[in-house]
Amino acid sequence: MRKGKNRIMKEKQAKKQNSNVSLHLAAIFLIAIIMISSSMGLFAWARYISSQSGNAIAEIAKWSFDLKLKNGPKNGEAEETTGPIDLAETIDFTHVKTGTIAPGTNGEFQVIVNTTGTETDVVYDVTIALSNCPRNITFSRIDENNVTTILSEGGASNELTRTFSFSRYLQAKGTNGNENGKHIETITWNWPYELTTGTDAEKTAYDERDKQDNGLTATMTITARGTEVLSRPLSLATITYTKGNETTTLSNGRTITLQMGDTSQDIPMLSIQSGSEGVTYTSSNTGVATVETVNGNAQINKVGVGTSTITITGTQTGEQAEVIVKVKPALTLQVGDYIEYTPNGSYGWDKRLADSEFTGTTDEESIATLTSGESGTYKITKWRVLNVDNETGAVDMVPDSLPSATVQLRGAQGYNNAVKLLNDACTSLYSGPENSGITARSINIDDIENAIKVGGDSRVEALNTAKQNVTAQDTNPYSKSYSYYPTIYERETSHVITPEPEIEQGKTTNLGQSEQTEFITKTESNAIQKGYKQAGTSIQPYQTYYSINWGSTAKENLLKKNYWVASRCVFLNGDGCGFDVFSADGSYLDAYGVFGSYASGSRSSRGLFPVVSLNSKVLSANGTQGAYNKYNVDLD
Repeated sequence: MRKGKNRIMKEKQAKKQNSNVSLHLAAIFLIAIIMISSSMGLFAWARYISSQSGNAIAEIAKWSFDLKLKNGPKNGEAEETTGPIDLAETIDFTHVKTGTIAPGTNGEFQVIVNTTGTETDVVYDVTIALSNCPRNITFSRIDENNVTTILSEGGASNELTRTFSFSRYLQAKGTNGNENGKHIETITWNWPYELTTGTDAEKTAYDERDKQDNGLTATMTITARGTEVLSRPLSLATITYTKGNETTTLSNGRTITLQMGDTSQDIPMLSIQSGSEGVTYTSSNTGVATVETVNGNAQINKVGVGTSTITITGTQTGEQAEVIVKVKPALTLQVGDYIEYTPNGSYGWDKRLADSEFTGTTDEESIATLTSGESGTYKITKWRVLNVDNETGAVDMVPDSLPSATVQLRGAQGYNNAVKLLNDACTSLYSGPENSGITARSINIDDIENAIKVGGDSRVEALNTAKQNVTAQDTNPYSKSYSYYPTIYERETSHVITPEPEIEQGKTTNLGQSEQTEFITKTESNAIQKGYKQAGTSIQPYQTYYSINWGSTAKENLLKKNYWVASRCVFLNGDGCGFDVFSADGSYLDAYGVFGSYASGSRSSRGLFPVVSLNSKVLSANGTQGAYNKYNVDLD
């Protein structure tokens, strides 16, 4: 026979819980030291709707904090009150139980600070403290310029108790006159129905958090404090850096990594905008040639190779803002260069999705944990550059050698789920830490064809010759007894099934051979128990299989190993066909037939072959090896 992913997607349970949840607002304006508090119901929840929103308004008057709330439907009439009000009642939507909100809902409330007549600069701080708050809710702030900033993002890292805050500086007399008056702070909350991105494990964990948080009674306290100041606190300064045409805003305490280019346009520059007088700027001298004030703002020029700490200090407040700048020399990489990188991840390979003949039913029986890292059986530490764009710094790298550990595909399920299993496994095992910019996936047939095509005319001709029968179709449809097919085939762009199957609503269709968005279970879409179906009359497939011997070009030499390729194909074979998964076998590219249209399956084991993408700014030079340079990945 020719050589021819992860857990069963569990049905999400309905989150139909009801609970009364209250929100307490307390506002304290320290100049007058007067407190007024009011309570309002925040949320009880049940999973009834896909989306809806509501709002409430709390007004804080100048110096004495006259707290007012506006209660009413989102787009209806609202009446002022001192509370209590129920945020859930502001939802103008009939298909949710009164007094509740649900995953899929969102809303807002407003704190209005009135400083009319104040003759000094003012900084006010707003702190929001939550207890027993469902962890998946995200809170954001919309300022008067309609800029949205996330204050507390929903997710796994949250506790049921959360505290977050924000500040605003107001000048008594700005460039356009008195800036004091009513200042609206809009706080929005959003409770997504479910995750739309991320791994299947992350999506399942999200739903589990919603179920575990059922029955909570949540409280929220808002505290506003106003302080008279003589100069602007530097923690509120805007810090940006410019490199070429790129300008990026930084937060206090942020570390940025830049690469020095070959021209003066590539020299990193930093500017710090405070918007107020009486501020000094200091910095360390490491790698910094000059620091000067331009139009009242600091500008750090000619940042050289090395690490620089830029510290901004307020002359009267003493507050500081700091940014660490790491500048690396320009790198010029070539195909074949070595990169040392040891990712650390794990993945649950679900045999129920990979093997039609597997009979286990529980997770304990079915899921094999794959691990990379220093002690993992799928450990990879040495990589080679496959693609590089030295202008943008984009780099793709592949393993120099593969571990002995393999993964198995068998039968219709092997064909159904190969693409997603291989991609998800490589993503989980070989991506970098969060926010590192290092991503991973499995190699696919497009990667291989692109590597062959750069080898010149002779390699393009060899590829075209190998693919000369691709898109050929059997003259006659297969008889019904030879018309079995894996479930995913009816959703592929090139399928020919008679009569045309009816696809379940919500299922992704028109899939290319390297595409898969969801796992296929053995009995999905009324399939036969092992993940395949039988055409009503016949099938008449197109051939998408081909094989080719590797050439001796630099890129193709990097591909000469044994591994699965995350792409499906079909091989025509007389009165039947094979449903195959592409694979590399040392000296050539081929495919393995995991399932036949005569309802017979076979199995094979091969390695994972990740393609890892990163930017060269995370690389540091580390000598040479033969004709190639060596680099380390630096994530510090």
